[in-house]
Formats: sequence, structure tokens, C-alpha cells
Amino acid sequence: MKHTAREASVSERHQGSVAANTSVTSPERTDNVKAWALWGAIWSLIAINAWMRWIMSDKFGPAPIMPGDVIDPTRLMALRALEVISTLVVIQCVWHCAIKPWVKERRITLEGRLLLGGIIGFSADSLLNLHQLLFAFNAHSINLGVWTSFMPFYTGGPSRYAESLLWGFPMYVYFGITASYAGCAVIKKLRHNFPDITNASALAITYLVFIVGDFVLENAIIRTTDAYMFTKTYGPLTVFEGSMYQFPMYEAFCAGGVSLGFTLLRQSALDDPNGLSMVERGAMRLDPRYRTWARTLAVVGACGALFICVYHLPFNWLGVVGTSVIQPPSYLLPG
Repeated sequence: MKHTAREASVSERHQGSVAANTSVTSPERTDNVKAWALWGAIWSLIAINAWMRWIMSDKFGPAPIMPGDVIDPTRLMALRALEVISTLVVIQCVWHCAIKPWVKERRITLEGRLLLGGIIGFSADSLLNLHQLLFAFNAHSINLGVWTSFMPFYTGGPSRYAESLLWGFPMYVYFGITASYAGCAVIKKLRHNFPDITNASALAITYLVFIVGDFVLENAIIRTTDAYMFTKTYGPLTVFEGSMYQFPMYEAFCAGGVSLGFTLLRQSALDDPNGLSMVERGAMRLDPRYRTWARTLAVVGACGALFICVYHLPFNWLGVVGTSVIQPPSYLLPG
């Protein structure tokens, strides 16, 4: 009996040790990182290839402004203010998420990887008008044209318009990594006030916050700056339908979904004993020489999937079949 008890005790200690080691080194026996890193590498090559071909083409340069094109000076001033504020947000994120951690600790944080995911993910913005003009950019924005015609599946949509560098690109930062800070703060507050709240409920509430926030922010930008307009939308899901400022509600649903995805990636790392996001699981079993690359590519791939699958595919699908069409001012038309 004593021998059996001792064996049971040893067995329990061994199981406890295994459990402890598992919680530290591998909370789940998964290798998500490999698949996501492969997709991240493919996605990065697609983006870099499109950008390089665009830079080397005759389409690289500011989109032309139509003859006699006039924009209200107040709106032009608001547009410049939007560009300045958006650029400052990006600079702050680059410093806080990438430069500062590297200078202090010589390490790449998850936030730095999410920032890189937003930067490479910006290549997907050219998919907005892959088939038709659905999203009109203000030609007075600081720009160097657009790389739409160099992306896969291009079918002849507009290929000469002002893809904004100083407010369009920053949106892929503040709807991504910046929003994830806000989203994680909301989840933390909800968990503090409601200890029994489930992850699904916390994420659902956070998603609603993002939807409302996107609706308010984008409508404020559109109405004060004329930075962009939705030229063709799906009527049943459009508010202010037929006006210059029509707004498809699926824009808020999709943009909010991207922000929620970035939040989920960051929150999954905060909840993980190893600090690994859900797409980095399995990284600790990789050769240390490849671990950083794999983790980085996995996060970049996840961000790219969010932009394409959660935002651009539904936006294009609903836009192409839409019937609410407006004629924007000349400075919002392709050159």
C-alpha cells in the first residue's frame, strides 16, 4: 500500500511537472506558425513584386489633376490637416512599437510585427478598385499614383488615381495596431467590471465599439475633407444613399472586423503564458535560427488575411453588385 501511494505521489508530481512545462513552453500542441509563416512569405512577395513593378513603370508618379479642377480652400486645408495628423500617428507607432523596443532590448515585439503587417498590408488598398471605381480618392492628396494594375486578378478597373500616402497608408496602421491597443483596453475593462464575462461576449462588445467608432470617424473625414467618397454601393446597406456622402454600413462592419482581428491577435498573446499570439503557436519548437523570421512572417500573413478576407473581398463583392451610384467632383475622378 505504501509503495502504491509513493508511486501515485511520484506520478502526480510527474504529471504536474509535465503540465507546468506544457503551460510554459507549449499551451497547445499546434504548429500554426508554419502555415501562417508560409502564407506571410507569399503575401509579402506579392506586395513587394507589385510595388517594384509599379515603381519601375510609367504609372509611378502623382495622379493628374483635371484641367480647371477646383477644391474649396477650407476642405483642402482640412485634407492637409488629416495628412499631418495621420502621419504623426504613424511616426508615434513606429517609435513605440518598433524603434524603442529594439534600441532598449534588441528585440522585435508582437506590436512591431503587427505594425509591419499593417505596412505590408497597405498593398491591399489597391484592391479597392480592382474591377470598378468603388472608392474615389482626392487627387489633391499627397500621392504617387497607384499599383492596382500590378496586383493579381486585376480586370481593367481604374489604374491611375491618387492612392493617398499620408492618410490612406496610416489607416492601415491606426485601424490595425493602434485599434488593437484600444480593443485590448476595452476587453481589460470588461473583464475587470464583469469577471465572469466570456471571451465571445467581450469580443462582441469590442466589435460594436469599433463599428460605431469607424462610422463616426469616417463620416467626419468624408464630410470635412472630401478625402474620399464611395462612388458605388449596395443600396440596402447604405446610409445617406444617393448623396455625395453616401456611406455603406458594410464599410464599418468590415473595417471594424479588421480592428477586431488585430485586437484578437494581440489579446491572444497577452493571455498566453509564452506571450505568443494564436498564429505564432508552435514557434518555440522551431530551430532558434528561424524562430524570429517565422513569427514575423506568421503575423504579417495573418494581417494580410484580415485585410483581404475581412475587408476587401466583402467590400468589392457588395460594391460591384451595388446600384447606388454617384458622380463625384472632378478631383475625385481617376486621371
